[in-house]
Amino acid sequence: MFIRKAYTDNISKELLGYVSKGLMRRQEQFFISGIIREYNPGKILEVGVASGASSIVILDALGAGGKLYSHDYSNTDFSTGKPAGYLLDFLPEMKKNRILRTGGMCCNYLDEFCSDGEKFDLCFLDTAHRNPGEFLDFLQILPYMKKGGILILHDISLHALKADRSPTCCILYSAVKGQKILPAGDFSVNIGAVVLDDDIMDNIFDIFNCLRLPWEYKITKEDMIAVKKCFAKHYSKELLQLFEEFCNRQTITEQSSNHQLFRFIKAVKNNLWV
Repeated sequence: MFIRKAYTDNISKELLGYVSKGLMRRQEQFFISGIIREYNPGKILEVGVASGASSIVILDALGAGGKLYSHDYSNTDFSTGKPAGYLLDFLPEMKKNRILRTGGMCCNYLDEFCSDGEKFDLCFLDTAHRNPGEFLDFLQILPYMKKGGILILHDISLHALKADRSPTCCILYSAVKGQKILPAGDFSVNIGAVVLDDDIMDNIFDIFNCLRLPWEYKITKEDMIAVKKCFAKHYSKELLQLFEEFCNRQTITEQSSNHQLFRFIKAVKNNLWV
């Protein structure tokens, strides 16, 4: 089951200049803000911070009563080289309701984030967009989500809009069990939400099975140890064994053929191919 919802003009006007520096379209930011304002989550996890534009959108919608816990694998924003989440340095009052951790896999920080005994009402996931990226992220996050929690997943149409991108987010969005919410509007508004089924853990094999797909980048030894420790804590021995088999049989494809073709065409157009 899925529904479509329209959210517009729901971000505080004084913040629009900051959120415009992010990579999301305004309609996608309205969607995040609208979902948060409608469902009123008290505790939110954000995985994938970059400049911090999405953090501002979330905190604006969350209000003073909630808390945002943010994580980014990198210490810096990939597009500017500035510290991850740097836009919030211009809005110090908003930072009071956010905790930010950077470096390594998100599972390294989830126990700390939930040390108050409360799980997350909502998660905004916007990370690698390549296999195993969001598959691994979601499996780390899910045990820390409340029953009936909400996942917002960015770039679910990115592979169709840009020839060099993978369908990782689209596949995950399809595999996660729950009520799907899509923004009203055109196809290029590539974001969606899922109200997770209460029994989602009974169908978790569907997400693990996504890891059978070809991986497009290598996971460091340190990160793999962290992920396996997390999975051993929260999933069955059978699923952990399956994950080990997938890891052992993977042949890393650094770039898809589409990505190589895209780079070739771009280079030829710019007389850069050597």
